[in-house]
Amino acid sequence: MKKLFITMFAVCLLSIGIYSQTTPPSAGSKDSLKIFYLGEIVVTGTVENATSPFQQDNISKSELESNHLLDASHALKFLPGLSLSSVGGRNESMVYVRGYDLRQVPVFIDGIPEYVPYDGYVDLARFTTFDLSEITVTKGFSSVLYGPNAMGGAINLVSRKPTAKYEYDLSSGIMNTGGYDYAINLGTNQGLYYLTGSASKLRQNSYPLSKSFAPTSTENGGERDNSYRNDTKYNLKAGYTPNATDEYSFTYINQQGEKGNPVYTGNNPNGTIRYWQWPDWDKFSEYFISQTLIGDKASNDNVLLKTRFFHDKFKNTLFAYDNASYNTQLKKSSFQSYYDDDTWGSVIEASSGMITDNHLTFATHWKEDIHREHNLGEPIRTVSDATISAGMEDAYHATSQLTFVGGLSYDFRKELEAQNYDSKSKTISDFQLDNTHALNAQLGGYFNLSEERQLSFSIARKTRFATMKDRYSYKLGTALPNPSLIPEQAINYDLAYQEILSTIGKYKVSVFYNDLNNVIQQVSNVQGNLSQMQNLGKAHYYGSELELDTRILSIVSAGGNYTFLKRENISNPGVKFLDTPEHKIVLYLNVFPISAMEVVASTEYNSARYSTSDGTYPAGPFAVFNLGASLNLFRMFKLDAGIQNLFDRNYSLTEGYPEPGRTFYLTLHFQN
Repeated sequence: MKKLFITMFAVCLLSIGIYSQTTPPSAGSKDSLKIFYLGEIVVTGTVENATSPFQQDNISKSELESNHLLDASHALKFLPGLSLSSVGGRNESMVYVRGYDLRQVPVFIDGIPEYVPYDGYVDLARFTTFDLSEITVTKGFSSVLYGPNAMGGAINLVSRKPTAKYEYDLSSGIMNTGGYDYAINLGTNQGLYYLTGSASKLRQNSYPLSKSFAPTSTENGGERDNSYRNDTKYNLKAGYTPNATDEYSFTYINQQGEKGNPVYTGNNPNGTIRYWQWPDWDKFSEYFISQTLIGDKASNDNVLLKTRFFHDKFKNTLFAYDNASYNTQLKKSSFQSYYDDDTWGSVIEASSGMITDNHLTFATHWKEDIHREHNLGEPIRTVSDATISAGMEDAYHATSQLTFVGGLSYDFRKELEAQNYDSKSKTISDFQLDNTHALNAQLGGYFNLSEERQLSFSIARKTRFATMKDRYSYKLGTALPNPSLIPEQAINYDLAYQEILSTIGKYKVSVFYNDLNNVIQQVSNVQGNLSQMQNLGKAHYYGSELELDTRILSIVSAGGNYTFLKRENISNPGVKFLDTPEHKIVLYLNVFPISAMEVVASTEYNSARYSTSDGTYPAGPFAVFNLGASLNLFRMFKLDAGIQNLFDRNYSLTEGYPEPGRTFYLTLHFQN
């Protein structure tokens, strides 16, 4: 199989002299036309009366394809300030944003919250990228329009919108170790209305381990045991555009996933050996988004009204087995766990420029989360919360060069129901219910020193409510619930300078400092040997980012970014923060040897990171190299081929959970 992939890759490279009819892609040109701008929170495109006071990092559709980034987590790791992490014990793929995890940086699809109600996390590897137009990330100073819990920023996965009368995009790919993917995107835009639909599948039987991996008692090397994945997604969107400013859209998304959980293979004698599989990791979302301009289009007195109404269902099944055969469940540690969650919500937003030199926006958010869980043979218990948020934001253009952006929001959470199950008496009772609230405020300034240079600064006070798991989980009998947890809070400071270097490129330098208080941390031996989550934490996250993109020659572009991140546990310095490297470097090189071909080379370096809170078993430093090529065969065909982890490096994001070794892929695209 490996020889077959190497041969195919060589054929792709050797055939560059045969077809040379098209020009290399220009960054963002075609991608920007297919962006579903109605799904952006802070609009960066050319929408009537839109402003863009916030700086965002984004990944375009062409970048996703050329780098073979098939899921959201592996796409985000290339951005500055973001680091990929792996919750090895649950086989969940996540990212940290300047040290904040996904409970503090919520994930959205078209502005619709997607995080799991119970623990606030979401497995980003389940979100494939075949139907996306872009991914945007804001850090620290993020718009209050995202709603509650955006303590460290926000991640928004933006879907596609058709722009042509008829358009289609089909792709099919294969990987070694029995993996394959395919995707179909069809759409039409008839001016007055548009329709689009997509179907995709990403399946992998396992992933290969590096040849330098040393076999252990739980893993013999070769193909990683129990590392399969199977993700299917369907997406339907219908839109009505009666004029140039108004738009009404309904979307339905059906995600169905299943995955295995590779067993711990590390050196920690206290490392937990789990034989887990997820037969179901499913999400079903439907949402309506609208935009209506009230008033005269040519006047500043008009009001732009936006609405979002949504429902999201999450169904999750976890089976814990006795051994690596995955066929018996007789031990006390084995179980069958079922989640059945619903989220209902709405957002109403109104903005106007009726006040001279100001763009003022008001927004209200309502969200109700309902979590249901039980193990096989147990009764279903329910936990539900309602969260309301009201905020305002103003962009004040003090001069032609200086803009201030201020925001203020108030969040309120009401606990509606919290059922407690006693496994000994097999009875259900009610936890004490509690309500909590939080205030968020921020101010930023953007000074355009010239058309090429900009200086920005910001300070933001942000909060995060405790999750259901924080408040009510017994953690398999090792902890006590704490329903009275108050919100975490942070003050984020940011200073950035960016400059466009004529026609040869651009660079950006930023420094940040985040002061966290009331951090929710696990406190040991609260009652006997039982732990409890409490608001005792104080921490500082600080660092810097450097970005550089440049065009070296007409056919060569290069760039990269460097992130320095320091996380200090002020309350308990002996307890280490996990899963983030202190230094991360990403470099890339794009070469267009002929008009029909693009060669992409990239490398990523991560310094060591802690995997245990006492720091005794870290995941070591690593550097991974990737090489790929895209070839336009004919007018509508494109062939992508590449090798990831080119030098077959044996490395881990979490100690004891090795990442894939050398992997080959080959993908054929057909599009108009």
